[in-house]
This record gives sequence, C-alpha cells and structure tokens, in this order.
Amino acid sequence: MMNPIDETRILCSLADLVIKTANESYNLSFGWSEIVECWTRTEIFQELKKEGITTEEKALEHFAWIAEIRSEHASEIESTIW
Repeated sequence: MMNPIDETRILCSLADLVIKTANESYNLSFGWSEIVECWTRTEIFQELKKEGITTEEKALEHFAWIAEIRSEHASEIESTIW
C-alpha cells in the first residue's frame, strides 16, 4: 500500500495533468469541454483515486474514455432534437 502523502502528491499531479490536457483538448470534443467546464480538481482527484489510477498514461486514457462517452451522449441527444 502506498504512503497516503505520496498517493496524494501523485493524484494531485495527475489531476493537474488531466486539467491541462482537457484545456488543450477543449475544442476537440464536447466531452473534453465538459471536463473543463464541469469537473473540479477535487472531483478529478477523487475519480483517479476511486479507479486506483497512479500513472499518467492511465489517467489520460481514463479521462479520454470519459470524454468520448460524454461526446457520444451529447451527439445522441442532439440527434433527437432535430
């Protein structure tokens, strides 16, 4: 088991990376813009912790997956409007 202080440092760093990536990817999809607009740093931290994510690769992979799902949902909803 990881030292709680080290775990917190790693997760904070990963949360910052997710935020940076989401901001850089803001215009690429609805999902990334939703992460920027709706997820707080604390929520990202908690999601990473809940999923047991401790690497940059897994953090970005996980949030890219979330962004993709949210983009798909937005497209489905938009398609029913018209």
